[in-house]
Amino acid sequence: MTHLYQRYGGAVLRQAGAYTGTREDAEDLASSVWLDLTRAFPAGAPAEPWHWLSRVLRRRAIDASRRKRVPVAAAARTPSLPEAEVVAADGWERCLQSLPPRLAAVVRLVYGDGLTPAEAAAVLGISHQAAHARARRARAQLARCLQEDDS
Repeated sequence: MTHLYQRYGGAVLRQAGAYTGTREDAEDLASSVWLDLTRAFPAGAPAEPWHWLSRVLRRRAIDASRRKRVPVAAAARTPSLPEAEVVAADGWERCLQSLPPRLAAVVRLVYGDGLTPAEAAAVLGISHQAAHARARRARAQLARCLQEDDS
């Protein structure tokens, strides 16, 4: 199990953060996924570990959001920026928040966390074609929003 944690631990935590929006909740969610893994496979590992981990992570995130009665967020923290870039970041964040949640989730996973659209699709439980389409629609909406900011 140690080799699985070393290989996928960071990715699980990043995806948990995308679902929960806070580091503390992400750590709790990720811990529950690793506990599920040790219970489900006490002597080994699933055939496709990342797919198993991402499916369980998604289900756990949905369950947690239902318990809290809060929608699953795909939130990411804006990194510290030099003062000159803060205005641009504010416009970007405003435009990102204006996206429908299903589009924003793909943007945050692909561009924020560096996943491929196929990996984002696995995390979100959608087809890779749907992830590509959502990313394309999100880019178009973001471009329009940012152009409006410039005018």
